[in-house]
Amino acid sequence: MVRGTGLHLAQSPGWPPDQWNLPTERVGRPIRYLPVTESTQQDVLSAAEQGAPDGLVFVTDRQTAGRGRGGNRWWAPTGCCILFSWLVRSPLPWERASWLTMAASLAVVDGIQGTVGLDVGIKWPNDVIIQGKKLGGILTETVADSSGLRLAVVGIGINVNLSEAEVPREIRGQATSLSSVLGQEVPRDTVLWEILLALDREYARMLEGHSPLLRWKARLKTLGRHVEVMVSGKRVKGVAEDVEKDGDLIVRLDDGSVMRVWAGVVQQA
Repeated sequence: MVRGTGLHLAQSPGWPPDQWNLPTERVGRPIRYLPVTESTQQDVLSAAEQGAPDGLVFVTDRQTAGRGRGGNRWWAPTGCCILFSWLVRSPLPWERASWLTMAASLAVVDGIQGTVGLDVGIKWPNDVIIQGKKLGGILTETVADSSGLRLAVVGIGINVNLSEAEVPREIRGQATSLSSVLGQEVPRDTVLWEILLALDREYARMLEGHSPLLRWKARLKTLGRHVEVMVSGKRVKGVAEDVEKDGDLIVRLDDGSVMRVWAGVVQQA
């Protein structure tokens, strides 16, 4: 459902984003741009090994080996999507690692809604959806040692200007883009700018100890729906009833039993 009738372009910072002076406290300070790279996730991990600071963001127009959840490849044509990864170095207790995916999901939703006025939701655990189709996703990778969470890299991919004809046949009908929904091209720079600002706000709340759980839960389109869950090669069906404080999904199966899902593929049945 479209909430607005046009684009809100209060900010038009231009491209490439490494020329920006973002008014953020942490996220995107600094920001790096590569026209083509294998994976922004790997770029950030490599930079972290060299001592890169908390908040570093790598942005690209094209990934040749982009990573998705569950070892999947993230596919995107050149210059039509928002593709970036964010380095988190600030110490977080291990039990709060799931907050990163929640916060990133909320930032994407708020950034898109604030820019183009679309009613965007979240599909558990890390997909951004609109009109029942996937618009983007979040991949959080963590590095821990005996003392807890040492660093994390949060990757975000959003389909911005992507036609249905460009979508691979095997996922056609399951994925969409902002331009497909709006019927016009959308400035990637403006959307990315707003997402980074929203991400900075979410990060600040996290560092103050405020969980994003309730606001994330309110945006979940999965809850209350009959779903099919694939876990360890086993397929079960039930109703997605709730989420735990760490983000795990609670599913009441058709036989009346309750399953707690911490990872797996969840589809609407």
